[in-house]
Amino acid sequence: MIRGEGLSSSKTKPSSPMNVDAFITKSTKLSHPCVGRGPVQDKGPRQRPINSKSTSTPKQEETINVTTKLSHPCEGRGPVQREGPRQRPISSRTTSNPKQEETINVTTKLSHPCEGRGPVQKEVPRQRPNNSKTTPNPKQEEAITKFTYTEIKMGGEFRLTFYAPSQPQADLAAKAAYAEIERLEQIMSDYRPTSEIRQLKPNIKTRISDPLFEVISAAQQISQQTDGAFDITAGPAVKLWRNARNTGRLPGPIEVRQALKFVDYRQIQLDQIENSILISKPGFAIDLGGIAKGYACDAALDVLKQNQITCAIVQAGGDITIADPPPNQAGWQVQIPGDPNPQLFSNCAISTSGDTEQFIELNGIRYSHIVDPKTGIGLTNRVMSTVIADRGLLSDPFATALCVQGKGGITDLRKPK
Repeated sequence: MIRGEGLSSSKTKPSSPMNVDAFITKSTKLSHPCVGRGPVQDKGPRQRPINSKSTSTPKQEETINVTTKLSHPCEGRGPVQREGPRQRPISSRTTSNPKQEETINVTTKLSHPCEGRGPVQKEVPRQRPNNSKTTPNPKQEEAITKFTYTEIKMGGEFRLTFYAPSQPQADLAAKAAYAEIERLEQIMSDYRPTSEIRQLKPNIKTRISDPLFEVISAAQQISQQTDGAFDITAGPAVKLWRNARNTGRLPGPIEVRQALKFVDYRQIQLDQIENSILISKPGFAIDLGGIAKGYACDAALDVLKQNQITCAIVQAGGDITIADPPPNQAGWQVQIPGDPNPQLFSNCAISTSGDTEQFIELNGIRYSHIVDPKTGIGLTNRVMSTVIADRGLLSDPFATALCVQGKGGITDLRKPK
């Protein structure tokens, strides 16, 4: 549950660029006959105010007097003299006046061909605006309006909440994110007969798509780390409890034992070079219900970022993935079950598993939709686990595994940055 961010849109205006008037003033008097005369000397005072910053006098100028003497023979011709002040007040900036004007006075160089011609003067106006913007976060300077979208995907509600500069851009980004979720559902759903995962056959090495390989590979690693508390081959046992919720009848001991014969994550072999999978025994079925939604939330967030949406949060039931915080805020407010106060999060994933939403009560006993892969029976421990990780691909399955192990509370698996 997310608090502190309503569903209505709110607008803020980005800071206006600084108005700058830059101009050039020049006054130069030259005496420049360059025919048949001696050495050339260039004398003249030069004044060049340099940058001065002060909180009391923002436009205070400092002047440097420079006298330059040049040796400039022009093929035995007469002396050349150039006198002219050069002033260049540099901009002064204070925090109290972000729209302070900056003025540049520049005396341009002269073009003086030395082929018997007279004095040459060139005046060029020059403008140099300072295009600076005052924004608290460069990534959020255009994120001005909040948008929320909801669609049913993977058997539940997927909600997208993010900030975007305009309605058309928001609609386009949301459409792309939901299209990606739909694509992943067609790959990983064991409810759809035409899904990629339903096409896998035992004893046949099959090349699979990159998303499916990534999810199964992560699941296998987590199964090893949790000693089988998370197991994507628990599909046969899971189906027994789906039927129990639909019929109101507990599966019998014989049914459970029969299902457990086909639960063992070690019967799945992956070939990273060929991007392929081999199910070594008949009767095994893969159920990605404990990991697919977390991965889909990650993917939706990636699509939003590809559409220049960086301040976003994606929620699917107990799985949440979070990008950058809302404009001018430290994070998204998330209420974790069991925590009395909402906390601020950004750039992470949060998953909570338990029997708060999906369960069945039979003969006075409450059975969770989460099945213990070792017993084949829905959990009755009423444990609720929350995992915070860098990705939903990790937080989702680890939350399930901790519930099976009876470890409740909040576990932070984020890597130090």
